[in-house]
Amino acid sequence: MLATAESVTCDFCEARLSVQHTGGTSFTQALDELRERTRKLEKTLGVRTVDKSLRRLDRSWRRRRKGFMMKGNDGVLRVPTRAIASFYSICGPAAGILFFGLLAGAADSEDVAFCVLGGVGFSVAGLLAGWNLRRKADGYHEAHKGYIALRRKKLRERKAENARPMRTVPEDG
Repeated sequence: MLATAESVTCDFCEARLSVQHTGGTSFTQALDELRERTRKLEKTLGVRTVDKSLRRLDRSWRRRRKGFMMKGNDGVLRVPTRAIASFYSICGPAAGILFFGLLAGAADSEDVAFCVLGGVGFSVAGLLAGWNLRRKADGYHEAHKGYIALRRKKLRERKAENARPMRTVPEDG
């Protein structure tokens, strides 16, 4: 049992011990002593541990953030921006007008329909891409604001908890 145990409690002094396994040997280390040393170190260094609810919130946000991200031509995931959405919304129709203007002037009367369809196609594709990116960017920014507000609230609550004086038992006198 000791060969696979991670912790044990001493029957004599009731100290909790961590069982360490290295190679073919096992040894114990007092957990409470380690915990107290860690607390003293944190206090000395001013280190604050992040509570589980904050870590859970951060993990949740990282997963949610991935759903908003878009892959660039270089394969790198990026957060959608309103500027990129505006670029697509302006450049798509501009490319459509350019396509129509350049090809319509050089084309025969039979090819004008192709030029019109191509120009309209570029314009509509640009507008749809811009609209979709804008929707994604707005959704991301709203979700990010909500995440930041919730994180700040949790940090304020934690700060308030740490600022409260500890209750003491009055001495009999």
